[in-house]
Amino acid sequence: MIKHRYLSRYLLYFTIAAVFIAMLALPNQVREATLEGGQLVVFRLLPALFPFMVLSGLVAESGFADTMGKAFRRKHSNFPPAYNASLILGILSGFPIGAKISAELLSNGTLTSKQAGRLCALSSLPGPAFVIAFVGSGVLGCTKTGAVIWLSHLLSFWLFSLLTKEKKTESIITSVPFTFAQTF
Repeated sequence: MIKHRYLSRYLLYFTIAAVFIAMLALPNQVREATLEGGQLVVFRLLPALFPFMVLSGLVAESGFADTMGKAFRRKHSNFPPAYNASLILGILSGFPIGAKISAELLSNGTLTSKQAGRLCALSSLPGPAFVIAFVGSGVLGCTKTGAVIWLSHLLSFWLFSLLTKEKKTESIITSVPFTFAQTF
């Protein structure tokens, strides 16, 4: 076990050194790849994500997520009430929002560590802006393909929520001591 740990550490060091040497040996390719990556971010990623970032901010600030969370609770008893707004924002906005709200609910004592871990796993989906607009339309050149990819993520979310359904005996705190707009 100890030898394996040292071997993987040395392999990591070797890989870093090899990449560094390759960057020194091929400066023109590195420059071109850096420019291409920068152009991809500036001209495709930011225009695809920015409208959804603004929209998710409006959803959080207006209280819409809280209202939808209450309505969602009535139809789907699989989730505790404190999850709902976080799930909605995580599905609409993407990765960092779900993790941030999960951490806030854990630190406020609204959720247990087990519940916060499940919430983080459930609400950390790629947002539709990234998958449909950037990956589908911008990278693959087909919005329909992006939509199919995003819908497959939603299907995996639904299956994961069914497979990890909480037991009825676990105590669930039902009140949220802050609005989700305050997390932003």
